[in-house]
Amino acid sequence: MQKLQALVLLLAAYAAATWIPNPGLWLRELSLLGSAINPPELLLAGLLLCAGLCSSQGTLQTMSAARGRIIVSAIASWLLPLLAAAIVVATLWGIAGCPPQVALGIVIVAAMPVANSSVGWSTTMGGSITLSIALLVVGTALSPVLTPLAISAGAISLRTAEESLMNTPWNQGMGGFFVTWVLAPVLLGVFISGRMSEPVRQWVVPWSRRVSFFILILLNYLNGVPCLPSLAEQPSLLQWPVLGACCLLLLSFAASRVWRLSVAAFTPAAQDRPAEQISLMLSVVMRNTGAALVFAGAALPEFVSLSLTIIAYTMLQHLWAGACLASHQHSSPRDCGTTK
Repeated sequence: MQKLQALVLLLAAYAAATWIPNPGLWLRELSLLGSAINPPELLLAGLLLCAGLCSSQGTLQTMSAARGRIIVSAIASWLLPLLAAAIVVATLWGIAGCPPQVALGIVIVAAMPVANSSVGWSTTMGGSITLSIALLVVGTALSPVLTPLAISAGAISLRTAEESLMNTPWNQGMGGFFVTWVLAPVLLGVFISGRMSEPVRQWVVPWSRRVSFFILILLNYLNGVPCLPSLAEQPSLLQWPVLGACCLLLLSFAASRVWRLSVAAFTPAAQDRPAEQISLMLSVVMRNTGAALVFAGAALPEFVSLSLTIIAYTMLQHLWAGACLASHQHSSPRDCGTTK
C-alpha cells in the first residue's frame, strides 16, 4: 500500500458501514452451504492463512529456538495493556468521574488476548510473522485462564458487575473457535510456506500481503455495520467510550515504546531485530475486541456503555495501525513500527 492509501481505505470502510450498512448486514447473516459458517469467520481464516504464507521457511523451528524471547514477549503483551488500563481507570474513574461501565469496558479490552488481525497488520507492515503468530497462539491459548482473572479483579475494584461475571462461563465455545478459525489456518499457511520454492515464494508473498490488507478492510466494514449507523444519529453516546478507548490506546502504545527502549538498553542485539519490535508493538496495542464483544454480550448485555467502549477501541486500534502504515511506511521502524 502506498502512503495514505491504507488510511483512506480504512476510513472509507467505516464511512460505508455508517451510510451503506445493508450489504454488510446481509453478509454477516449469510450462512454458507446451509451451515453455521458465515463470511466473517471465513475472512478471519483467510487473513491468518495469508499471514502463514508470508512466514519464512523453518518458522516452527525458529519459534522453538526463540522460545525464551517469545515467552518474555507474551508476558509483556499481557501485562503492559493491563498496566495502561489501570492508569486510565484510576485517572478517568477515580478522578474525572468516568461511568463505571466505561471503566470496566477499558479493563475488559486490556484483558483480552492479542487481536487476530494483528498478524495481518504485521504482515502488511513487514513485522516478524513468526513472532506475531507465536504471540497470537500463546495469548489465545492462555486467555481462558488469565482473562477472567483480570476482568474479575477489575470488576471487584470498580464494585460493579461482580455477580454477572461470576455466572458467565468464559471458555464456552472459545476453544473450538480458536482451533478452527485461528490455529488451523495459520499452521496451514506456515506448512505451505515451508514447502514453497523461492520463485514461488517471490510471487506468493506480495500477493498474500495485498489480499491480507483487503481482508482487513472488509472485516472492519463488517464489524462496523451493526453499530455505526445508530451511533451516527446519537454521537453523544460515544463521549466517554471514545475518551477511554483513546487513553488506553495511547498509554498502551507508550508502554510498548518504553518496553522496547528498555529491552534495547539491556539487550543490544534487539536493535538488530526491528521486525520483532513491530510485532511486539502491535501485540501490545491491538486487542481481540471481537472476543470482548462476545463476552460482553453474554455476561453484561445491559451495559450499553461497556459495549460502546469496546466498539470504540476496535475502530481506533485499526485507524491507529492504518495511520502508522500510511505515515511511516518508508521510514525508520522506531517511529511507528515499519521496517522500511
